[in-house]
Amino acid sequence: MNYEYLGIYVENAPAPPSVPVREALYLWGTILGYVIAVLFIVLMGLSNDWMVRKVGLKWWKRLQRTSYAVFIFTSAHAFMFQVLETRAAVWVVVVALVTVLVITGQGLGIAAIRKLRDGKPRAAEPARG
Repeated sequence: MNYEYLGIYVENAPAPPSVPVREALYLWGTILGYVIAVLFIVLMGLSNDWMVRKVGLKWWKRLQRTSYAVFIFTSAHAFMFQVLETRAAVWVVVVALVTVLVITGQGLGIAAIRKLRDGKPRAAEPARG
């Protein structure tokens, strides 16, 4: 992403949207790209047994859940650059389809885990008396 990129895809782009919108897409898309990179580095650093022992399972799981935010940021970044680079509609559809498939898969996984948790018999309460 250098000045040549800015000239071709942002300032002199022949297709809509307007230059101010393209500048905003470029700015926020680039910022998101850096945030995504930092979060991925943190997540990779957390992804080992030593870190699980160091921070504890509860906090480790909480930190690993930032991967959901990383996915949202990555999807937004992808859509921003699809618009900036005036990609063919088929590529925008591919990005949208992959996004929907991942969200659907995550939703099905969450529903399955909740169903398993709710289906487990609970220990009987001790008799009071």
